[in-house]
Amino acid sequence: MAMNLKQVQSLTSLARLNQLLLLDAPPALFSPAYDYVRKMIQGGEMGQVLHMEVSALRRNTNGDITNGDCLLLEQGSALLHIAQFVFDDEPQNVKVTAVGKLCQEHDNAAITVILKYTRGRSIVLHMHNKVNMDINVTIYGTKKYVTMNRTWWVPNEIVTYDVDKDESNVKSLPLPVPRADYVYLLKEVVKCIANEVYESPLTTHKDMENCASLLDEIRKQIGVKFAEDED
Repeated sequence: MAMNLKQVQSLTSLARLNQLLLLDAPPALFSPAYDYVRKMIQGGEMGQVLHMEVSALRRNTNGDITNGDCLLLEQGSALLHIAQFVFDDEPQNVKVTAVGKLCQEHDNAAITVILKYTRGRSIVLHMHNKVNMDINVTIYGTKKYVTMNRTWWVPNEIVTYDVDKDESNVKSLPLPVPRADYVYLLKEVVKCIANEVYESPLTTHKDMENCASLLDEIRKQIGVKFAEDED
């Protein structure tokens, strides 16, 4: 949506001032799968949620990092929204450790980020341009953990593992159409307009700003700088 926190704040301010709907998040966050996991977390079914691992792949690109066409903004932004979905601490309460490798001075070939939250919680994010990683989201609670494999951006299946019973359960969530993630996104947009609200309760303007703040810190640590940062 934007190159840095300052630009995101400008957009959210304009949206509030002009009463315009502004929504930026992975469409999957509005899907039945994430709603199902959200209810598990909020209802305490998973116990205390302490850790999450997310990995994503963007294969062999030649993007120009100077205009934001890069692995970190494309995948990193989406992954941080997924992180906010589980842990919503303010950025100043999150310790960020990021490492990355530049690929031919254009894009990041590989990035790993560790986010340490309050109360002993943590998230590990992996992104890679060159290898076939196992693309998944796994959320670990003290009672159960859940995994969405290969299709976390449009999940149609959730595997839940019960720690105490030592058994797993697969919940299927058939998709109405191919690439249904955008169907779910459009439904959320229609709902917001119908309710005359200008931000989704599932991903607020504050969530967008928090993700941008974390992304700025990650870029700083791995050495990715945009001209817009000087504005």
